[in-house]
Amino acid sequence: FFTSLFLTVLADQILLFLVPLVIFQITGNVAWSGLAFFFETLPRYLAFPVAGILCDRFPPVVLLRISRLLRAGACVIGITGQVVFGGVWWLIGLAAVVGVLTTQGMLALEMLLVRAFADQRFEKVASYGQLASQTGVMLGPLVAAYLMVFWPWEAVVVVATVLFVLADVAFAFWPGQERMETLPPARDRR
Repeated sequence: FFTSLFLTVLADQILLFLVPLVIFQITGNVAWSGLAFFFETLPRYLAFPVAGILCDRFPPVVLLRISRLLRAGACVIGITGQVVFGGVWWLIGLAAVVGVLTTQGMLALEMLLVRAFADQRFEKVASYGQLASQTGVMLGPLVAAYLMVFWPWEAVVVVATVLFVLADVAFAFWPGQERMETLPPARDRR
């Protein structure tokens, strides 16, 4: 479970760091890079209300898995669009779509943490979750910068895509997944 969390955050942070940097390399313009970061970040925050509603209506395991696989698909479409058609808007669109899906995945993951480890002390579970997440946040830009020294940016996006898929595979091996595929019982709202 925590390996899956780490791989997901690592891939997300690689993309979050990579897109503005690549746009700066392509355009040579800091304004375009700032605009890319804006369009990369804003959808993440705007998606919270819709993501919360979806988390209330659908099982969090399903939302989390769909979020990861759609992020991998968005990476493939973004790279393909950039290579075939050129321009920076493919990268900005890739970043925006991945940002929205990251928000959905993050909310679904938080719901899973509470339900999946209900028999454990929450402080301990939250601590492990934060350790996995913050390690991914810290290593993502470092990994992206290191890989860009040796590989073109398209290859680094492929690495992020592979990490999203590996995170989903790691999650599939988590034994607690079966009991999390249903919705929590509805609460009495008196």
